[in-house]
Amino acid sequence: MILLVWLAAASAEEPRTAEEIVVHAQRELEEARRQVEEKLEEAGYDRVIERDGKTIYRHADVFKGQVVVDDDGWVRFERQPIRLDPPDLGKRENTVGDWMGCLLWPTACIKTGGQVISKSKLNHYERRVFDHVQGDIEAWNARIADVATTRKVAELPARLEALWEHGEPLQGDGHVATHAERRRAILEYWGSRTDTPWGEEVREAVEAFCRGVVQRSEHPFTEAEIAAFNATSRAARPFTLERRSEGGPLARPVTP
Repeated sequence: MILLVWLAAASAEEPRTAEEIVVHAQRELEEARRQVEEKLEEAGYDRVIERDGKTIYRHADVFKGQVVVDDDGWVRFERQPIRLDPPDLGKRENTVGDWMGCLLWPTACIKTGGQVISKSKLNHYERRVFDHVQGDIEAWNARIADVATTRKVAELPARLEALWEHGEPLQGDGHVATHAERRRAILEYWGSRTDTPWGEEVREAVEAFCRGVVQRSEHPFTEAEIAAFNATSRAARPFTLERRSEGGPLARPVTP
């Protein structure tokens, strides 16, 4: 019941369901990853290897290194290992006949350039690659953060309800006995979020719960309680129970 009350109070702030928002954020994430891949291919890193949860993008010229991309958004540039490849005949895929040539000319198939290139030259190729793809990597990292935050916000109503109704802590184990302690736990959680767009989304979701549930309960926040918290909080802005209507001024919530 309490969750329905919160959803009704927050509906004016968030017209789409949490599931729809998560799906939309996931699609944007996939598109951002695709843009990174396209930029790497434009730069010549079009030989793709999937290995241990990482994707390796190699240049046909072994001395131009390789780009290793983790699914969590980390991107790094490395030397290419010693490779065994048939002679470069300008083809995307090699045939059995191409590999047979390695039996006749083994030295033509052993590619060591990635290991012997100087550090300064390797750094030169690294700068060129990242100058080309840096903006897309940053956009992809932002979409990763968007998805993580969207999922967290989608889970928050149930977690906050469990805290407020049953004393289940938002973080860690134990039991939060009184409503005063539960209000304090909510404020501490709000204050622990980062001062970033993603942290702000979580803070706004917490405030929406407080407006829709806590302030409509028999144990609402008092003005003195909020003022005392804001006096010591290190957040970039104060905790507030006021809601800014779209394109309008701050609207003060109804309290019992």
